Amino acid sequence: SLLARGAPAAAGLALLLTAPALGLDALFLSVPLLGGALALLRLGAALLLALLVAVLVAPLARSAAATVAPASPPTRPVGSRLLGALRIGFGEVVDHSGPWLLVGLGAAALVEPYLPLDLLTRIPAAAQVPLLALLGVPIYLCATGATPLVAILIHKGISPGAALAFLLTGPAMSISTFATLAALHGRRAAAAFAAAVFALAVALGLGLDATLAPGAGLDLHALGTQAPGRLAAVCVAALAALLAA
Repeated sequence: SLLARGAPAAAGLALLLTAPALGLDALFLSVPLLGGALALLRLGAALLLALLVAVLVAPLARSAAATVAPASPPTRPVGSRLLGALRIGFGEVVDHSGPWLLVGLGAAALVEPYLPLDLLTRIPAAAQVPLLALLGVPIYLCATGATPLVAILIHKGISPGAALAFLLTGPAMSISTFATLAALHGRRAAAAFAAAVFALAVALGLGLDATLAPGAGLDLHALGTQAPGRLAAVCVAALAALLAA
């Protein structure tokens, strides 16, 4: 729709990357599970990745004028459009992201007791980053669902840079994204997109590990022992009601 209205290909590519990686739900969940510092680093890295990939891949993107029909301007009243937005936000979005959130929580709950605490620490940090970046592609969890799993993996010994690489490649490199890119810009641009996302995610992960002091990752026990307040209980009840609905 944006391309049909005249937006440049780089803008469309940047939106395609930031939309799945920078949802407010994922960022809000990152603060209690990953800590404020890693949550901010996740935000900054996702923005930087989107900008760099868009600039690198845009020259390979073909014109979308012939493949995207011009979008007609909305004709419904503002109130009707607002109700439609609320229906999508509290209905379709929950239906699409809710199952992935439950999958991520379930995977994290299984990894915690069954993955030995020192197993991942035996892998060199430099190898953890590309390994987790590759692992994020076939596993594909939305940014929200990946957050609890990454928190457990950090607790089990992966470096913050490896966790960051996993969080960047997982939401960005889905089959639907490749299909959209191939249809709009051709397979060459889609392949370049995948290569650029992977290379930059690994580079950002390695750069984070190189700048952090040893052992400056996540203290999951400190975060996990904080007693939840009334607001947390209300939020859990509201989320459960949305998922049930």
